[in-house]
Amino acid sequence: DGGLCSRDENNAKEFILQNDHVAILEAKRKFQCFEEGKPIISDACLAQMTCEALLARFVDVQRETVIVIHATQHYLRFLQFEISDEYVKDFGLDSLDSFIPVVATPWYDLSNESNRKEVVLNLCAIMRRG
Repeated sequence: DGGLCSRDENNAKEFILQNDHVAILEAKRKFQCFEEGKPIISDACLAQMTCEALLARFVDVQRETVIVIHATQHYLRFLQFEISDEYVKDFGLDSLDSFIPVVATPWYDLSNESNRKEVVLNLCAIMRRG
């Protein structure tokens, strides 16, 4: 597991880290859950990715959107976590008045050329956001 970061080249031809958490990468060896024969993200895996997104949000208080790239075998999908200031403020209280909306792409099969193009488009969009 790791992440996607942005590095810019300076005048001395050195690469300087500009953004440490453009996206988080979470990789699993195999799918844990299936529903009607199709792979889904298990509750445990979603909980792990949510904790990683929360940690990234707490480290970078300016970034409300956290992207997680979830890879399993030769499949990949993007999840976008929207962690509001209200959620952060209420975090740890017995009852929360807010929640974390999560939007996910479909699973992209990297053995399929059109799916690989979709992955590249998503990665380019993430890097432009920085």
